Amino acid sequence: MLIAMEEAQRVLSQAKGTVFAQIAREGRKFKVGLCAVSQQPKLINEEIISQFNTLFVLGLADKRDRDILRNSAKQDLSMLENEIQMLMPGEALLASPFTPFAVPVRVHLFEDFLERENAKARAEEERAPKMVRADADFF
Repeated sequence: MLIAMEEAQRVLSQAKGTVFAQIAREGRKFKVGLCAVSQQPKLINEEIISQFNTLFVLGLADKRDRDILRNSAKQDLSMLENEIQMLMPGEALLASPFTPFAVPVRVHLFEDFLERENAKARAEEERAPKMVRADADFF
């Protein structure tokens, strides 16, 4: 199970006392994960953020936010400070113990994906041979 939490700094600013902090520390034992989304990682308790295995790092202008992520990432992100500051919407760096280095990632807007898929489906319908249908009055 994965629990996704937007504006995670509001709940994860405390080290103790919340069920979410306990999930961050002990959830893996029970096959429960925590996905914390925050534009201000500096407000998340350092003990909790150190428990996160995988980080999707989006553009962060604040140096303290970048420092927190650099210190908690499983790879060395120090050489990527300028890149992290300049990431555009939809771009991210994936830092995980399962990758040897931070991997650049591009996330496409879901609405754009749906538009492309619908356009493909319409084009296929136009190319498909038209079936001859019986007149409604025939029966």
